[in-house]
Amino acid sequence: MVEKQLSKACWKLWVIITGGVFFVSALCAGIIGAIIKAVDPNEPFLPVIGIMVAALLIVTLLILPYLRAFWRRFKFTYDSEELRVYSGVWWQKEILIPLQRITNVNIMQGPLQRVYKLATLKIETAGQSGKTSPETQLWSQLDYEGLRDELLKLVVNARGMGTGDGTSGGEIPSKMAKTKEVPWAQMTDLLKKIEENTRSGDR
Repeated sequence: MVEKQLSKACWKLWVIITGGVFFVSALCAGIIGAIIKAVDPNEPFLPVIGIMVAALLIVTLLILPYLRAFWRRFKFTYDSEELRVYSGVWWQKEILIPLQRITNVNIMQGPLQRVYKLATLKIETAGQSGKTSPETQLWSQLDYEGLRDELLKLVVNARGMGTGDGTSGGEIPSKMAKTKEVPWAQMTDLLKKIEENTRSGDR
């Protein structure tokens, strides 16, 4: 059983994103205040802008502890049969995914993730009933390509299709479909032979 948690690089990235959102929001509030002041010089906009920035700061300070708790509690484990993902702050959530159900392991990497050499792995499964969202996500992983390849090899082994290299664009090889075609072809030939024998007997 392999167990992994989020890295410190992931936490730094979340802090930078949160701080960036606060900075941009405060800047936008200042620009709006300047526009209001230009339209109406008698408008006392400074107190309003101060309240807006203070509210943004309070929200940011509340979000950071939540992100910290989510970062500390997020983990996942996997072995030769299943993948388990644990997450949640107020409500703990556990997702169990049998490896045989996994169809794709896709890599998503944003600009800031590339700076920190991180990427998110999206796990897609069979039987999601047309859902566009993945079954689960492994947030901002280090050595994401190695993790993807390892998971795909385990999936191939779990399906009983040999070892495989698991590097074909994050998709599971479609050998299962080929194995199903052989019995069906044999059954079709057998039915044709029975039909031919029946016709010859009638003659």
